[in-house]
Amino acid sequence: MFIRWQRRNLKTQPERSRVSAILVESYRGESGPRSRHIAFIASIAEESLRDPSARHLFWYEARRRLAGLSKRISAEEREKIESALALKVRRSTGRSRT
Repeated sequence: MFIRWQRRNLKTQPERSRVSAILVESYRGESGPRSRHIAFIASIAEESLRDPSARHLFWYEARRRLAGLSKRISAEEREKIESALALKVRRSTGRSRT
């Protein structure tokens, strides 16, 4: 499993965009390698990547969704997924939120 990042421009404000983290699984189908959408994890406005409160909300939502997938992904896979998320959205700390 891996994270696929999608960037979408807002229809009402094309200069602004959101990035979404999608959990995807690779498999081999009849026609060769394929990928399967597993779950939407979380999204954040691209201009908010440095905002601690926006990052906190992203990580809150990501952890909540990953916890809901606990029957499908192992603790080791979850750790790898969270590491992949952290490459794009820095982890929030308890001190970031007031």
